[in-house]
Amino acid sequence: MKFNINHFAFIALAASALAGQACTLTEEDDPYVDAPLSIVVENPLITADGNDYARIIVKEGDREVTEGVTIYNAKTNKPEELPDFRFTTNTPGTYRFWASYKTKSTSAKDPAQITAISGKVPVLPNDGAPDGLSFERKLFFIQFTGTGCGYCPIMTNLLREYAAAHDNFVLAACHSYNNTDPAYFSGGLTSAMSISGFPTSIMNLDKTLRFSTATNLSALEDMASKELSSSEALAGLCASTTLDGNQIVIKAGVKAAVDGTFRLGAWLLEDGIEAEQANYNRVPGDFSIHNNCLRATIGQSSANDYFGEPVSLKAGETAEQFYIVTLNEKWKRENCHVVVYVTTANGNSYKVNNVIDCPVNASVAYKYN
Repeated sequence: MKFNINHFAFIALAASALAGQACTLTEEDDPYVDAPLSIVVENPLITADGNDYARIIVKEGDREVTEGVTIYNAKTNKPEELPDFRFTTNTPGTYRFWASYKTKSTSAKDPAQITAISGKVPVLPNDGAPDGLSFERKLFFIQFTGTGCGYCPIMTNLLREYAAAHDNFVLAACHSYNNTDPAYFSGGLTSAMSISGFPTSIMNLDKTLRFSTATNLSALEDMASKELSSSEALAGLCASTTLDGNQIVIKAGVKAAVDGTFRLGAWLLEDGIEAEQANYNRVPGDFSIHNNCLRATIGQSSANDYFGEPVSLKAGETAEQFYIVTLNEKWKRENCHVVVYVTTANGNSYKVNNVIDCPVNASVAYKYN
C-alpha cells in the first residue's frame, strides 16, 4: 500500500490540532475556576538547624498546585525562593507566608505560619493501641483561691483528702483572690467562670459543677462520681514537652473515640511557690507551699472562652497541636508542668471531657481502659 506523504502529513497535523483543542479547557470549562486558593504547612514546628524543614502546600480547591505558584514572605511581601516548597532556617523565630497562583492569592492578613526553635521538637509517644477507642477519663478540678483568703485552707484540705483516696482528676489552682499573691493569675478565668466567692472550686470548666462546701468530702465524691458516669471519654490525649531556653514547647495529640468536633487547650502550672497563707480557722497542716498554680492559659479565643481550639475528627482519627509558652523570669522552670485538656459540646457551651498532666521534658501517652 502506498501513501501520499503530503496527504498523510496533513491528516496527522489535523488530528494533532483536534486533540489539542479537545484537551484545552476554556475558563468556563475549568472546574477550578471559582475554587479558592489556600496555603497550609506540613510540619509547622521545626528545629532551626538548617536541616529540619516544613513543607508549604498550596491548593486550588481540593487539588495541590505547584507549577506557577509564587510563595511570598508575609513580612516583606517579597517572593521567597523555596526549593520543593521546603522551608529551612538556622535562626529561631516565627515565619509567615502567603501564595499566589494565576490570578488568585491567599490572604496576606492570614498567612501560613512556621515556627523554628533552637532545641529539638517534641515527639509524641507511640500509640500503644492504634485500634483502641476506650480511653481512661479524668476530671479537671479548678480551685479558685489566694494567699489572702483565710477560709481557702478548708478547700485545700478537702482536695488533699480527696486526692488521698482518688486519682481520677487533675488539679489547677487559680490564685485570683489578692494581687499580692506571688502565684496571682491576672487572666479573666475567675470572671469567665462567674466566681463570686472564695473558696470555690469547679469541675471541667462547667459553671454548674461548683462546690464551695469545703468540709463535705462525701458530697464532693458524689459529684465527681456522677460527672464521671455522665459520659465516657469521647477522646484520648497524649503530650510531650521540651524546655527550650526560656520557653516550654508543648506538642499535644488528641484521638477521637467518636465522630465530632473537639476543642483542645493547654495550661501551664507551677509547683512549689512559697508564701504565707491566711488561715482563719487554723486548719491543721502546712499551707505555705502552693502547687498546681495557674501561670498561663493556651487555646483561649476570648476573655470568656477557655474551651480550646476546634478540631473535627472521625472516630479513630488523630490530630496534633503545638504551643509555645514564654516563661516569666520569676517562674521556676523546673517546677512547671502542663495540663492538656479536650472539651466537647455542652448545650450552648463546652465542658472538659478529658485531661492529662505532663511534666516538662517528658511525655504522656494515650491511656486506655
